[in-house]
Amino acid sequence: MTMRLLVVVLAMGAAFASPSDAQADWLAPDSNPNALPPLPPPAPSPPPYPRYQPYQPPPPPPPVVEPPPAQALPPAYEYHRRPRPWFRRNEFAVGLQVQGVPSSLRRDSGTMLGFGGLVRFRPIPWFAVEGSLTGYVGRDYYFDRRSETAFGLNGLAYINPQDPFQIYMLLGLGWSWANVSNDTSFQDTSYRYFGGQLGLGVEWRLNQHFAVNGDMRGFLRGRTDPNASLSPEFTDPSTGRTSNTSAGVLFTLGAAVYF
Repeated sequence: MTMRLLVVVLAMGAAFASPSDAQADWLAPDSNPNALPPLPPPAPSPPPYPRYQPYQPPPPPPPVVEPPPAQALPPAYEYHRRPRPWFRRNEFAVGLQVQGVPSSLRRDSGTMLGFGGLVRFRPIPWFAVEGSLTGYVGRDYYFDRRSETAFGLNGLAYINPQDPFQIYMLLGLGWSWANVSNDTSFQDTSYRYFGGQLGLGVEWRLNQHFAVNGDMRGFLRGRTDPNASLSPEFTDPSTGRTSNTSAGVLFTLGAAVYF
């Protein structure tokens, strides 16, 4: 009994281990009447959703810079120097001046100092006529006391009248009257002179109406009084020669007011 049961079990195992074609068809999924139909193939995915951007207008074109049209140059300006306020015509001035005559090389000679006034007429900026009256006191060549009155008439030629600091040359004539007192003989002697002078100076125009000046003048003169030939003024002790001619240097400082 036991053997029979074992044979049956082995036979069933073999049948299930190698099924027949009918069993294979029965076991196949297609042969299952209750099997579901196969799934359809997946549908293609839709196209991606478009992303819309806000509308932006295109940038404007770059500006085109055009050069300005050529213009004709204005005519050349002719520069004329503006005349100074003192560069005028027909000026009239009055002023004061101080003059000094230094001592000569002689140790015992003196110095004279003068004070006076002047009038000046300047018809054009380059030229002026000046008249002056000056009184001097001091010691003369022989160290005698001397007082002298001089009148001068000069012409002044200005080199640079357009500038405030003006250089001028001076040329003129002069007349003078002197009184000399000798301390030893207590004798007074009178002289008259006539001569000329030549100089160089500067005038500084501080403004339109006021100016200061200074110059150096060399003068040469001779006696014109009746006693000139009878009593010469100068005598050389070594040679005995006599002379009535004198020369020297005169320094002037002055101030004038122009009208």
